[in-house]
Amino acid sequence: MESFSGATENKVINLEKKYGLSLPEDYKKFLLDCNGGIVEKDSSNEISVEDINEKIVIDVLYGIDTANEKANIDYWMDSLSDDLLEIQ
Repeated sequence: MESFSGATENKVINLEKKYGLSLPEDYKKFLLDCNGGIVEKDSSNEISVEDINEKIVIDVLYGIDTANEKANIDYWMDSLSDDLLEIQ
């Protein structure tokens, strides 16, 4: 995986506060260690989506404040906020 860089503990805390969530410790560690990244687009990163009866390939693991805006968790949270499920 080609990791992004730049995640800090403060950025993770700010992300949690902004969206009112508590990320799992292992995911926080992943963000601090790698901050997401680009993975090979092949069948090893394929997942089945039963609702649409298709398989999709995951090629980006989103990070915080990366150099590529569309690789940021914030970008997608803000862009898709109307379509996301509300946590109760």
